[in-house]
Amino acid sequence: MDSPTALAQPFITFNGPVLIGTFVDFLLFGVLIMQIYHWRRTERYQRAPTWIHYLVYAATFFQTVQIIFAIIACWILLIENWGNPLVWASTPWASTFIPALDSMTSTLVQFFFAWRIRVLSKHILGHIMVALVLITSLMQCGASWAVSISYFLKPSVAELPALADIPKVMLSSGAICDCLIALTMVYLLLQARSKVTFKSTIKMLNRTLTSVIESGTITAVVVILELVTFLALPNTGIFLTFQFMVGKLYANVLLSSLSGNGGVGTSVNYTSSQDSHFPSTGNVLPMNSIPSNVRSSQREQGGASVQVHISKAVASDLDFDADGQSDNDFGTGKAGVGHL
Repeated sequence: MDSPTALAQPFITFNGPVLIGTFVDFLLFGVLIMQIYHWRRTERYQRAPTWIHYLVYAATFFQTVQIIFAIIACWILLIENWGNPLVWASTPWASTFIPALDSMTSTLVQFFFAWRIRVLSKHILGHIMVALVLITSLMQCGASWAVSISYFLKPSVAELPALADIPKVMLSSGAICDCLIALTMVYLLLQARSKVTFKSTIKMLNRTLTSVIESGTITAVVVILELVTFLALPNTGIFLTFQFMVGKLYANVLLSSLSGNGGVGTSVNYTSSQDSHFPSTGNVLPMNSIPSNVRSSQREQGGASVQVHISKAVASDLDFDADGQSDNDFGTGKAGVGHL
């Protein structure tokens, strides 16, 4: 009689991805909790609109429930039915809820970035991009719920090939939505960078641009990998590794954006006694620390006193006040990025 280990050998490509996906899911959940703790301690939390607080809490709730179902699915597959060759004859009931819960999180995050694009761009093309993001996000959400309901009602693995088109719609629409968001945000930030002159502001925007590219493309890459493994390796469960972690990635991208991880920059503001309306903090530098071009400007103004204020400014990809308007001036008055 074969041992349980020998009986489980053919299912390594199913059990392994579930185990790895659950481990990564736990890791990302810990990162999410730390990001929430950090965000709540920043000024951005106080200035954020109330609906953003609810958005974060809703995403956290969905991902907390999701990780509970992931633990149950892992227990059913790897502990309760270890060595049982029939365990993969049907989809574990707990795992059927994971696509729906992840879709709720991803839809919230994608809607948030759609709102952010709308605030940044008032042009008709910006509105079109927002509409495309919303449509593809809703397609992905609807397909995810269809996957969960279908797998719950028909858990037999033998019937899954007939349902393969639904996961394709779910994954492809999600990848398209994430790519649209990333490309649009990069374009808007490039537009903002082209309109500034201060080197410190340009450096800040470069850091922000890097952050947006990293966070905005990671979800698209993971969803694309899930789609590729689902299509190319249909007789394995490798795609489950990406399916288990993708919801936490969306939630972490949201918190990374809200926490202002675009970087911390130093801004230098030159003000004179004739025009001292620019808010600044810090120490006043002596005249011998002022660049020669500024001292020349002082002499042309008839000896008006010039002060240089150095202040620390925390910069993310965007700052918003309680009314949802951008309060980032990018060093040149208004950013002027609404030309998409």
